[in-house]
Amino acid sequence: MRLIKEQPKLAPQILREVMGVDLPPDPPVRLAPEVLNDRPSADLITDNMILVGPEGAPVRAVIVEVQSDEKTATWYAEPLPTALDDCLYRPKPLLPSLVPAVRDPATVTADPAMGILSVIYHGQDQAVAEAFAVGIADLGPEQGDAYYEYANVLSPHRVRDILEVIVTTTGAPRYSAFAKRHYAEGEAEGEVKGERHTIRMVLKARGLALTEDQAEQIEACDNLDILKKWSEAALTAEVTDEIFR
Repeated sequence: MRLIKEQPKLAPQILREVMGVDLPPDPPVRLAPEVLNDRPSADLITDNMILVGPEGAPVRAVIVEVQSDEKTATWYAEPLPTALDDCLYRPKPLLPSLVPAVRDPATVTADPAMGILSVIYHGQDQAVAEAFAVGIADLGPEQGDAYYEYANVLSPHRVRDILEVIVTTTGAPRYSAFAKRHYAEGEAEGEVKGERHTIRMVLKARGLALTEDQAEQIEACDNLDILKKWSEAALTAEVTDEIFR
């Protein structure tokens, strides 16, 4: 997992803060080779392997495995027998219910890696997505861009849509590829296209569908002020008809 590889301290942090594992608050952490061997020398390849504690005397070895769905992760939570007598291996799955929903931008700024996990699992909550976007804005363009891309790659499509709506309709830094493409353009034509797209993205994220006539009306409109008015209305409209009043 790219996030763990670049932020290895996140793994023991999750174990300590989310799962209650007894670990020191800020131990030395380093990546270890991801290929293990058993006897007779079969290769076992992990997604990530992290050693926690001083070099030469680690207190924990953390193996990180990423699963594609919650059902599989839950299955892996069952104790696994080992070749050692009376020794069971007990994996600790990071299920959505265990990840805190972070709604405070300052918390995201202070702990952006945990902010990414929060938005991945809970980003359909508007307050969580907004806290993430505003929180990473305070990290500056370079770091903010990196954390936004992490979240954009790892989040479900619906969360990506919500994040894109936020960064293209608020004052948060415009990190997404869409925003760079449309909002960096100084020409009026680019702004018009951007507003049209924003209206569609806002409605998609909110689960509202345009009629064919409404979609044609938006596409035919070249007045930037009117499109901006519709874009703002799309954020709060209960039905699509309210956008055009």
